[in-house]
Amino acid sequence: AGQSADARTLDSILEENPILERAYGAFLARLDQPYEVQEVCWKRSIPRGRGLGRSRCDPDGDFPDPGGALCYRACREGYTSDGVTLCWRNLFDVYSRGAGVPRSCQADEVEESSLCYKRCPEGYVGVGPVCWQLCDKGQYPFYAVDGGAICCSSAEACGRQIFEMAIIFPANWARVIASGMSGNYVGAIIDAKRAVDGALAF
Repeated sequence: AGQSADARTLDSILEENPILERAYGAFLARLDQPYEVQEVCWKRSIPRGRGLGRSRCDPDGDFPDPGGALCYRACREGYTSDGVTLCWRNLFDVYSRGAGVPRSCQADEVEESSLCYKRCPEGYVGVGPVCWQLCDKGQYPFYAVDGGAICCSSAEACGRQIFEMAIIFPANWARVIASGMSGNYVGAIIDAKRAVDGALAF
């Protein structure tokens, strides 16, 4: 008699849907179970921005002077660069400083696939615009096997999880859509939970 309106509504929903009631009961029971060590875990990731073109001419190197996409030798004292290969003092005193060399990445950047990215923190490796945490055997001995975006307890565990994400998840999500379109919303909820649990390795 002292139940709130929300509690009574939940009870009535569960009474009318035995399948949902069993799923809800299993969920509550699972909360009381001790934590289970999973075979895989997701790596931590840090965004580092999009890659940029090479923009640096080393001011202390042999080719410190930027010109277009290249770096050139500095003009001799008293001469002015034309922005490319020539150094001039006047119309009758001009010389060529030779061919330029390609620009490089900035000192705090690293080159990957002809683009420059910010360096990743220690313990991370860069893949495009993202820094991914390494599977550190010393820090996490149970998750020492690298599986791309995941760390695994074994190569077999990585293979199973990648198969789950690539094959099983799309198939389960197709069942979610089919259940929803047919009006079986309880089935859609159960299928969605199964799909997400499998993909996230829960």
